[in-house]
Amino acid sequence: MPALYTGKTPSVCALETLVHTTSSLPDPVPLVLITLDLPDDPELYMEYQSSGLPDGWNALPADEASKSLGTEFLNKKAKLGLVVPSAVMPLDQNIILNPRHSAMDKVTIVEQHEYQHDPRLFSLLAIRK
Repeated sequence: MPALYTGKTPSVCALETLVHTTSSLPDPVPLVLITLDLPDDPELYMEYQSSGLPDGWNALPADEASKSLGTEFLNKKAKLGLVVPSAVMPLDQNIILNPRHSAMDKVTIVEQHEYQHDPRLFSLLAIRK
């Protein structure tokens, strides 16, 4: 399903990419942190709290209930963004943007910054294995 997975803060974006790295890497992976300007219209977004999400919404890998929720959201094309808690940091939020929504042309790139995870984070992952 075409989707743009974003986080509301740079920190949650870093955490999300870190937990989805399947192995510790010998060299840091170069990334680009992009700041987007989203339309300021609450009608364009569907927001869920943890209590409104299906059981197992934060499972890794994602379970069928959360995949179905996302697929249904994207197929309806009724909203630009699905705002959900981050499974990694539930006090923060991710926004899944639907590139097939008509308001996607109002989303603009504000800034781009080169980024790479601090290698010490991968050392911590290696310790936990």
